[in-house]
Amino acid sequence: MNLDILNIISDRLNENIQVSNFNFHFGRYPRKFFLSNFICDKEDKVILCSHAIDEAILKSLNILPANLLVALTNDLNPSVSAYNVHKAKCRSVFHIKLYITINRSKNINLVIGSANLTTRAFDFNYESLCSLLITENSANEVKNIACQAIKSLFILNPLVAQSITDYIPSWIALESDGNCSKHCSMIYIDNLKESLWQQIVNFADKEFINYAIAISPVYDNEGSTLTDYLNSSTISTKCISQNDFGDNSIFFHPKVYLFQSAKHTLVFIGSPNNSIHSFFSFGKEIAENGIIFKTKRIFFKNLPF
Repeated sequence: MNLDILNIISDRLNENIQVSNFNFHFGRYPRKFFLSNFICDKEDKVILCSHAIDEAILKSLNILPANLLVALTNDLNPSVSAYNVHKAKCRSVFHIKLYITINRSKNINLVIGSANLTTRAFDFNYESLCSLLITENSANEVKNIACQAIKSLFILNPLVAQSITDYIPSWIALESDGNCSKHCSMIYIDNLKESLWQQIVNFADKEFINYAIAISPVYDNEGSTLTDYLNSSTISTKCISQNDFGDNSIFFHPKVYLFQSAKHTLVFIGSPNNSIHSFFSFGKEIAENGIIFKTKRIFFKNLPF
């Protein structure tokens, strides 16, 4: 498979996700995207969650120890010992990718996607990322993205609350019960309390999903994928993985999932691989996250499969 279909999907994502201050990266070299959308000045405060973190990447993003409120990761890298980095509380694998800056005006810049904070991800991999600039004047459903993302950190490590509470903007309603209505066009989800798949189905709001595309690496210790599950459930599903990508010199690492229903297309951009374990486990067994956007159904029309 050549890159045509991936380029078409990337273009349609940018055309159909109608959210102010939203940007999407689908391709190689996430470093440029980060430098454009994850701006860190000397007075900004930063919160990071990544499966792996390299000191070289923190420096390239101009993140100094004084900027970093807290970082959570799966395995502590000795190179980041000068930073406030902690191991996340997970029974198995911490796989969340969540990057937040809070600037002096109390605006929040949030990046979510597939890329870890490593040189390999930034300079060699094919990745997927989205960014949102969130302010006090943003729509409630957009502000709720930041709210739910920050609340998830308290679950992952209680020390986080002590590190970041004083810096959270007052317009972030941490006391709110949960995500916005199913009628929202976007929500943040993780699997700390409920599986990703159950939340995707809930967000579809009784609309039957009849077609899906999974763009992701395929590996699972049990050998069972989300694609297998959907196909067995009579949901026709196409998977685009490393073998389809056609260039084994580049590690194909994006995680984008498209679900078509009678009225909408749901676009899920996040951290989980195409595996049953990632989409159906919950309760900090393997920690995953992402954002779901609800777009027009026409998204799938005339894709060149």
